[in-house]
Amino acid sequence: MDDKALKGLLRVHIDASVGGEGGEVADTRAKVLDYYYGEPLGDEIEGQSQYVSTDVLDTIDSVLPEILAPFVMTEQLAEFKPEGKEDEEAAKQASDYNNYIFLRDNPGFEILQDWFKGALLEINAYVKAWWDESEKTSVYEYEDLSKAQWIQITTPDEVEVLEHTEKPDPAFKDIAAQFEAIGLAMPGGPQLPEMPTLHDVKIRRTRKKGRVRIETCPSEEILVSRKKKKNGDPYFICHARRITKSELLEMGFPKKTIEDLPATSETDQKQEKISRNNRDDEWPSDDTMADPSMQEVDFYEAYFAVDYDDDGTAEYRKIQAAGPDLEILTNEEWDECPIIGITPIRMPHKFMGRTPAEIVQDVQRIKSTLIRAVLNNLYNLNNARTAYNDNVSVEDLLDRRVGGLVKVEGTLPPEASIYEMSTQPIGQFIQPLLEYFDQVRETRTGIFRYEQGLDSNKLHDTAAGINILVGKAQERVQLIARNFAEMGVKPLMGLI
Repeated sequence: MDDKALKGLLRVHIDASVGGEGGEVADTRAKVLDYYYGEPLGDEIEGQSQYVSTDVLDTIDSVLPEILAPFVMTEQLAEFKPEGKEDEEAAKQASDYNNYIFLRDNPGFEILQDWFKGALLEINAYVKAWWDESEKTSVYEYEDLSKAQWIQITTPDEVEVLEHTEKPDPAFKDIAAQFEAIGLAMPGGPQLPEMPTLHDVKIRRTRKKGRVRIETCPSEEILVSRKKKKNGDPYFICHARRITKSELLEMGFPKKTIEDLPATSETDQKQEKISRNNRDDEWPSDDTMADPSMQEVDFYEAYFAVDYDDDGTAEYRKIQAAGPDLEILTNEEWDECPIIGITPIRMPHKFMGRTPAEIVQDVQRIKSTLIRAVLNNLYNLNNARTAYNDNVSVEDLLDRRVGGLVKVEGTLPPEASIYEMSTQPIGQFIQPLLEYFDQVRETRTGIFRYEQGLDSNKLHDTAAGINILVGKAQERVQLIARNFAEMGVKPLMGLI
């Protein structure tokens, strides 16, 4: 298979994948984020209540600490079991190594929190773990180095000398003058030894140090195939993102190849990204585009099975491509995908599951509507509409000062010319409905108010009844935690 055919196949996979811009999954994720942030629902009426309930936020932020606790309240996140006595020491070393790599060499707590919260909010969340050999460039400046120090610092191959100044050592300047004064440095006479010099130098050091890197990936950057394997994993998975040309250079790609890639000029308008950066000043700016090294390029890192060598068997490959034309940067056989996805509520024979945030959206909308009705009713009760006729001064009527006067003409009493239109209170009817939809939310998610502190309205309930409800809720939460452990943490530690 030549590069042209490989590019075509890669384009087909990308265009047909799930999670891309404009798809139903992307729209669902963006909507969930809007609900979490309490954004307007879109049906607001000017001059009336625009209250938005926070059921999605309450649900996610209530259950996250309980799910996270078993993973972070321990120094041993994972343990490798030996197959026999001869494996015990190796298993112990593997356990110690993995826990060190994840919890200390990488920000393990931050990774777990972002990973789990992303899954609870956005259906699926992803972590990527790989062996990183990126180059790291640092600039150093030294002053007053001896000759031996100068040679030691500038000898390694990874060092590039940017500036160098050699100067006499001031400590020996007076000694040289004294030697000359007594004639020890006359022509034909004893010669002075070579006077020591000092060196000022500025260097650039480029290091390539391998290490295990782990990071969470935004959901909108991960594309997966619609077709699944028997174990539920996708046949195709791709990390599609925009990175700078400087980052590509650090990844080890040839400078000439990177310079020839066209920079992405279009603004990233993925709805999920827009919803996540819901404040205007959080939105990334393009003020670095004037610097060629900071220009962004579309970059794709794909893992899928393809019969590239035409032997009749599809082998798993890693393909890295960039630019609108999918210029192939690397193409090599690979053994295991470094991207691991989790979902809180598994669905049989599907990669995409469901999330508690998704199933309480309608509750948030209904509760918002009900509370708005109560607030609008209260506004009308406190500021009732007033009916009047031509005998009343409108200017006086609009003056709401305490003790203010209203001019009324004619001989009829004021109540015959002015009266307030009555509004029927509805609060007593709305309260049971709000309680009902709170119960609906609890039943759907398994997250009960009993777990979040003492509920004074339920003090008369029996302790046994409360324990049963809390136990049922904990079972559902524990199931989500178990899904995260089996689908995510376990394969991640094996990958490390």
